[in-house]
Amino acid sequence: MKGLVEKIGIDKLAHLGIGGLVCALFTFVVMLQDMDTLLGGNVWRALLTPFIGTVAVMMFELFKEYLDSEFNWKDVLWTFIGCLLVFAAVGMGILFYVLSN
Repeated sequence: MKGLVEKIGIDKLAHLGIGGLVCALFTFVVMLQDMDTLLGGNVWRALLTPFIGTVAVMMFELFKEYLDSEFNWKDVLWTFIGCLLVFAAVGMGILFYVLSN
């Protein structure tokens, strides 16, 4: 693990973790608001819920990078990868739900 942190850098891993966390929180709120539709049989619609979190996170990230002294596209990329992890988690959850029914 120490080698991974040294290779990638703590800053990039922080962008990955915080981006994924904020995206997951937005996704969770959207899923709770849309619970009737999701439980009514349209579970595939849940795949769209992380888009709202991703848009919000990327707006925050781009604004943050704009305020920094030097714009860093790698920070933006690592934040987006954090959001992709949320897409993967939602996809796995839907897959498990479909396979269990």
